[in-house]
Amino acid sequence: MNIFFSSQRKFLFLICIAIGIGVLFGTYRVQKREENQKMADGDSLIIDRPLYSYTVGASNQSFSNSGKKGSVLGTTDQSCTYAMPSVSAPTLAITPTPIPNTLFGSGIDGTCTVSGTMDITSAKCGSTRAGTAPDAVNFSVSTNVAAGATQLTLSVVPTGLSVGDEIFLINLQGTATNYTTVGQYEMRKILTISGNTLTFDAPLVNAYDGTTQKIMLQRIPQYADVTVSSGGTLTADAWNGTKNGVLAFRASGTVTVTGTVSMDGKGYRNGKNYTDGGESFCGNPGGGIIVTKTGAPAGTDYGDGTKGVCGGGGGAIGGGELTEGQQMSAIGGIGSTIGGAGGAAGGGSGGGGYGTGGGGGYAYGNRTDIGNPGVGTDGTDAGSGNGGNTVHKSQGAGSGGGGTYGDPWLTKLYFGSGAGGGGCNRPTTPLAAGGILLITGKTITVTGKITNGGLPKTQSDTCIGGSAGGSILFLGNALTLGDQLVTAIGGISGYHKTSTYIFEAPGKGNGGNGRIAVFYTGTLAGKTNPVAYTQKVAVQ
Repeated sequence: MNIFFSSQRKFLFLICIAIGIGVLFGTYRVQKREENQKMADGDSLIIDRPLYSYTVGASNQSFSNSGKKGSVLGTTDQSCTYAMPSVSAPTLAITPTPIPNTLFGSGIDGTCTVSGTMDITSAKCGSTRAGTAPDAVNFSVSTNVAAGATQLTLSVVPTGLSVGDEIFLINLQGTATNYTTVGQYEMRKILTISGNTLTFDAPLVNAYDGTTQKIMLQRIPQYADVTVSSGGTLTADAWNGTKNGVLAFRASGTVTVTGTVSMDGKGYRNGKNYTDGGESFCGNPGGGIIVTKTGAPAGTDYGDGTKGVCGGGGGAIGGGELTEGQQMSAIGGIGSTIGGAGGAAGGGSGGGGYGTGGGGGYAYGNRTDIGNPGVGTDGTDAGSGNGGNTVHKSQGAGSGGGGTYGDPWLTKLYFGSGAGGGGCNRPTTPLAAGGILLITGKTITVTGKITNGGLPKTQSDTCIGGSAGGSILFLGNALTLGDQLVTAIGGISGYHKTSTYIFEAPGKGNGGNGRIAVFYTGTLAGKTNPVAYTQKVAVQ
């Protein structure tokens, strides 16, 4: 049975999250089996430390806290069974599990004041941080690490890490056949450092496959206050195919943003050439590519689009003439059943997806040619879009847009996915997706902007789609976020037009929006774009 489309089950599911959400950033985290996988009878949702179990059954829903902290219906050790009625669910009194006051960090790195551009993964901002190493220095993990392990070996001897530092460990990217654990993350403190081996204060919840996947360990700065002044920009290095793309810090006092905090374009990358699909969580490319068709006339770019791996299908390019007047058709690729990147395109490329689907790419062709090329279809919650077909050699079809992935409360953290490469006027600079942004602060006030969107921000004279927005996760006590000053918006599709060529309407191929989640212990004011998932939790 599907709890995500049953109002009663969805109600109870949200109650269970309210009870068990606990501490993020090294606290209670919801562990799901697989991204975008619907729950069925007998499935369990686990909320770790303390352990809670919610089981989906054919006739009832049960939640047990087995003597842990928190309460259901005013008790501290009780199994709550909810029989599925034909009417709306009853109202339950919920007392959320408390979270510790140490949540907001130690403040040991001092104040971070930003007046120009500050990249904390390549420079030091903390006023009392020892040494010259960047505040958020990071490293690759190239070995396998088992769940329950208390040690981890880095690829190099770390410079800039110290005993007592808190680290953020995350799986950033998988492969075409190994990607279900991408997005898993957790925080730990370092107890010892011996060469390139770190020992942690508690066992790891997740396993990490550093031999085939891209695993990163990054220091979490412990600021007292963070002030981003008007004209200042706080950021982090962009994803480079191995690591980076994450901006994460704690502030024991205030986070005041009158300038800009930006991770725009710091996530998965767009396709560079018309044959390249965009990048996503299953690797590069995630979207379908274009492969030259057997028997293509010499000197032509005639080719079929392939199926997306975790993204939209490629859009066909050209048809060619075997003899005058005899056309060769080219076929677009099929979108994957999961979300991801935009496909490569003979015409306009599809947009990358994440929280919402990317748009299918537009088609173009000579106005005098027969057989107009096909448009790529949009990505949706059900999967990524298909690429279009075409016939004539001077035509290019649009590719499919990437579909959605992830969940609203960010139990896994992902980059947004990249758009595919387009068939004309390709940009010379990367137009990547949004990265990952985590901010923990006792008081967070935004009068400037916090942005984690896909590129480009404005329509360009190209045939490339927009990349998707990224992930933004807040945890604080008193948050004032302003009116849509916090955004994770998809990039805008390019639009190239001449008097000779015919096009679909512009705006086909925009990137999907990212995801925003806000957990707070006191007050929350403001609106985000897209609309954030919000949850109030208790503090002890």
